[in-house]
Amino acid sequence: SDGHMRGFMVALTGDRIRPDGFDHPSHTLTALRPSIDQYVAKHDDFYGASPPPFRSLVLGVSEARFHDYGHWNAISYNGPDSLNLPISNPTQLWNLLFDIPDDFEALERRANVLDAVLEDANDLRAKLGPRDRVRLDDHLDHIGEIQRRLELSGVSCTPGLKPGNPTDLMEKNEVMAELLAMALGCGLTRAFSYMLTSPATTHVFSNLGVPDGMHKTCHDGHWDRVNDITTYQMQAFAAFMDKLAAVESPDGVNLMDRACILGTSEYGEGWQHSVAEMPIVLAGRACGNLVPNMHYREEGGNYSRAHVTALRSVGIDTPSFGWNGGETSDDIPGFLA
Repeated sequence: SDGHMRGFMVALTGDRIRPDGFDHPSHTLTALRPSIDQYVAKHDDFYGASPPPFRSLVLGVSEARFHDYGHWNAISYNGPDSLNLPISNPTQLWNLLFDIPDDFEALERRANVLDAVLEDANDLRAKLGPRDRVRLDDHLDHIGEIQRRLELSGVSCTPGLKPGNPTDLMEKNEVMAELLAMALGCGLTRAFSYMLTSPATTHVFSNLGVPDGMHKTCHDGHWDRVNDITTYQMQAFAAFMDKLAAVESPDGVNLMDRACILGTSEYGEGWQHSVAEMPIVLAGRACGNLVPNMHYREEGGNYSRAHVTALRSVGIDTPSFGWNGGETSDDIPGFLA
C-alpha cells in the first residue's frame, strides 16, 4: 500500500511489486518483469535483426538517495531481482559512448575471450537446476550484449569535448541530455530511461531556498516549496526535451518529432503516498503517430492504457499490456493518429 514503491512500479512495468522478497519495514522490493524501457529495447518489433551498439541507455542526474539499495537507486529493471543502475556521471557516459579505442586487435582478443566464456558456461548449464539455469541464461545474455557491442565498436560519432561532472542539477541535466541526444542522433541507441531524481528523493533544492530534501519537504507540508520544486523539475524536463529537439536529421526532422517519451512521477499525491490522479506525459510525435496537445483525465483509470498508447506509437504490436488486474487492450482515446 506504499505509493513510494507501488506507484513507480506500476508506472514502469504495468504490474504490481513482486510478492516474493517484498519487505515493507526495510522498504525492500523488486519487479516481477522488465520495466518498459527494457521491454521496448528487447522487443523484436523495435530493432528487428539489427540492433545498434546499445540496445538502451540507463541514465540518471541527481545522485541523492533515500536508501543505498534496491529500487531507491534505479528505475530500470531487466526482470525480477535484476536492476539496471543508471550512469549519472557525464564523463563516464562520454567515455562509454565516444571513447572508441584505436587498438581493434585488442577488441578482437576480448571478443575471443568472451567466446571461450560462453562455451564454458554452456557446458555448465547442463549441470544446473531449472532456477540456476534461468540465472545463468540472464548472465549469458548480458555477456552476449557486451560481445556484440565490441564487434560494433567501429561505430563513430563526432562528440564535443569530454564534459566534467557539474554539481548544479539543471546544468548536469542539460549535459546528460545533450550527450543522450548525440547518441540518439548518430544511431548508438534508440531506447533509454532517464531518472532526474530517484524515488523518495532526498535531493536538496537549495537553489530554490529549500533547506531539506523533497521527501521531507513534502511530508512536512511546505506546499509553497513543493510547488517551487515541482515547477523546477518540469523546467528540467523541458530543458531535456529541448536538447532532443535541437538534433535534426538531414531531412529536417528532429528527435522530438521522431520520439515517444513517457514521463512519469512516483505517485499522484506525495504527502500521503497516494497514486490517485497519477500523472503521465507522453511527449513527442512518434514520427507522426502521436497527436500533440492532448489532455485526458480518467478517474480511477488504468495506467496501462498509456503503455499501450506509447508502444503502439513506436510500431510495437501490442494486443494488450498490464498484469495482475492492470491488463488492457485499450489505448488513450484520441492520442494515436
